[in-house]
Amino acid sequence: MKHTTSIVAALLLAAVPSFAGTAPSGKACCQPAPAEEPAFSYNYLEAGWTHLNFDDFGNTDGYYLHASFSPVNSLYLFGEWGQDFGNPDRNLVDLGVGVYIPLVKRVHWFTTAGAGWVETDAAAESDSSWAFNASTGLRIRTCPRSELELAYDLSVDSDDTHHGASAAILYNVTPQVQLVVRGHFSQDENGFGVGVRYNF
Repeated sequence: MKHTTSIVAALLLAAVPSFAGTAPSGKACCQPAPAEEPAFSYNYLEAGWTHLNFDDFGNTDGYYLHASFSPVNSLYLFGEWGQDFGNPDRNLVDLGVGVYIPLVKRVHWFTTAGAGWVETDAAAESDSSWAFNASTGLRIRTCPRSELELAYDLSVDSDDTHHGASAAILYNVTPQVQLVVRGHFSQDENGFGVGVRYNF
């Protein structure tokens, strides 16, 4: 847990520059700025790698595919599929709907709700279950090329209620392509991951 908390803290410090006004001057990491600041996109495809640590099991490494589509303003649909290998092996599917509201030019509030299915194959036991998943948080344009995402996560299954938090840094290589670094921690699992997002 301490390791992942440090990762999340590092993500927050990396994104501090400024989101309320102009980009920082000098040789800041977000210079030179693109000709036009990218807007927040809710239409994208993302793929990446994750590493997780489970308190009751061990460590896993895996990959994921995530898709989001916004048919109308302020509403988006999303889906995610992933596989983890280690102890335990897992298959995951998550489907849901999200709502976003611009608070100011560089800050969006969002909330999501959906259903998730997890199949777990551990050394001691195997199981599959459905859960209700929800999250709420902020997307913050810290400077023209970088974005910070903070979220509180909730998952309710037949056995328990799980609370968690996540933080991510997204860096625009181009207006359409972003590099993603993400940290996550909760009561019984924590981890981090990296990915690439294509906005369309």
